[in-house]
Amino acid sequence: MVFPDFASAAAIGAVDRKEKILELMGLLTDRQRDIVILYFYYGETQWEIANALGVSQPTVSQTLMTALRRMRDGQKDISSGKKAGSGKGGTLYAG
Repeated sequence: MVFPDFASAAAIGAVDRKEKILELMGLLTDRQRDIVILYFYYGETQWEIANALGVSQPTVSQTLMTALRRMRDGQKDISSGKKAGSGKGGTLYAG
């Protein structure tokens, strides 16, 4: 009996996830992308991000929620075979 190489499968899955995340990040505006990166990658609070960008905390919160919604909608497009962010299978939003 041959067992699949689970380490290789996991590595391929990780690369696939990263590629999807990068594609979805491409749907965001520069400000949305900056906020998502600061919040999720660097672990900064909304208050810290607001101070760094010179905006209010509610603006950061609203921008973050809009970005996540845009990425979630883009993922649905990818899952259904459309290009992300198109709504109808068009080109990606360049930000």
